[in-house]
Amino acid sequence: MTVFLIVVVVFIGVVLLVRQLIKKGVESGVLKKEKIIETLAKHQEDELNKMIEEKAKQLRKRNEEALKKNKVKKLSDLNMDEIRKEGM
Repeated sequence: MTVFLIVVVVFIGVVLLVRQLIKKGVESGVLKKEKIIETLAKHQEDELNKMIEEKAKQLRKRNEEALKKNKVKKLSDLNMDEIRKEGM
């Protein structure tokens, strides 16, 4: 009878231990997936930032070329007296 009780107690202990290990494994798996997702999101964000920077450079270059082609003065190149003269 005592052997049976010892076997039952050991079995229950093993079951509880296995449940805890499974729970920890699932939690670590979820954490790993979240980390992977964060890494992928960061990578995509970096790629988008690079694309935006490249597009901005292209637009600035086209703007500069258009200004040169049309011989338009930039507002920053004019001083306040010229702005007032042209405004009146």
